[in-house]
Amino acid sequence: MPSQNQKSPNALIENLYPVVEGTLDANPKNIIALQKTVSKYLDRNMERLTTSGPLKRNFFSDADRQELYLNIGINADMVNRVIGMSSYIKEWFALKMPFSVACTMAIIYAKRHKKEDLNNFLIMYLILSMYPLLHAKYFPYLPKPEIMEYTINNLSNKYKIKQKGTIWNALMDTAMVCDRTYTKSITNGTDKDIALYIEAMYTRINALLKKVWQAYYRNEKDKNLMGVEQDIHDENILKTSESNSFITERIANSVAMKLAISGPDPKLIEIAAKLNDVSFNDIRVTINQLYADKQNSKEIKKVITNIMILFLTSGQNKVTEIHSNKFILSCIAIYKSANTGDKMIIEIKKILDKWLAKYSARYKATNRVATLNSFRKALFMFFVFTIQAYSPN
Repeated sequence: MPSQNQKSPNALIENLYPVVEGTLDANPKNIIALQKTVSKYLDRNMERLTTSGPLKRNFFSDADRQELYLNIGINADMVNRVIGMSSYIKEWFALKMPFSVACTMAIIYAKRHKKEDLNNFLIMYLILSMYPLLHAKYFPYLPKPEIMEYTINNLSNKYKIKQKGTIWNALMDTAMVCDRTYTKSITNGTDKDIALYIEAMYTRINALLKKVWQAYYRNEKDKNLMGVEQDIHDENILKTSESNSFITERIANSVAMKLAISGPDPKLIEIAAKLNDVSFNDIRVTINQLYADKQNSKEIKKVITNIMILFLTSGQNKVTEIHSNKFILSCIAIYKSANTGDKMIIEIKKILDKWLAKYSARYKATNRVATLNSFRKALFMFFVFTIQAYSPN
């Protein structure tokens, strides 16, 4: 490695990238390990990230950073030495964090080698490392749920966080738009390109949180609360309640996010197929294809949400029972219900039929009503099992 006296406008790509590329090329298992690292981190922090607003804060530790360093062959000390060799980088705040540079080196590798999944996982990890710092900047004390809920509910649709439903979806959309904007330049990889890429990520996430904080601060100042009832006998006693619709939305977001990250679980597909006596391979291909088509994301969430609402509004069912056999049995009973006029059941079956007609060759080829019903019920049961498996405890 050249000395720090030898300044270069390409110091990062000349000195760090070859190590990253050599490490990942030499051991492709490291790529799988990187993706698993991000998935596990998301699993641990899913509840914090699937709230409608920045209500909670995830923590990004040195151990989390070390997971990346170990798999790409560089470390913080090496990055800092190379930053000192750059003729371009001077006072860039984001680049004082060597992890951002290391992660960006791996992102460049993913782009140059056309590994889209790896690229997306690494972008997730990059923004997950930035988000806690920015969250603490605007919310040094965690926001009050009743004020945050009021804030999000009363934002206009021009706010990305309102459009996307959860803080995680808003963060990811912000990051992916930024990534697409800088893809060409970052693939070239001069120090300036890399610095601008990291700074743009940081700045855009900062702007996203700043807008929410400004609205939250106004509501806090004006004492605007969501779901609050004031006891007429004691003005200091406040009673708050969380509606089923809010709970359903939170769980649906969590399940949809887990599915987007981890994909459909083959074991759950197999159970659904066996219970309904349909081909495992056919239903597996169908489910994988419908998940691969990003246009289905809204309808996937709609099916999950409708199942949750039907369960919670049927009898005396509780959220805590989602992880029990009662959830499975209740959902089967709802599906078989003679009350076929329920608009949510109708909507679920309509979506399932559309997916099967589009993605299942066997479904399209058969005219037997019993076979068609078995395929549709197997797909329905897969979603029921997935909700139970992926919903937060």
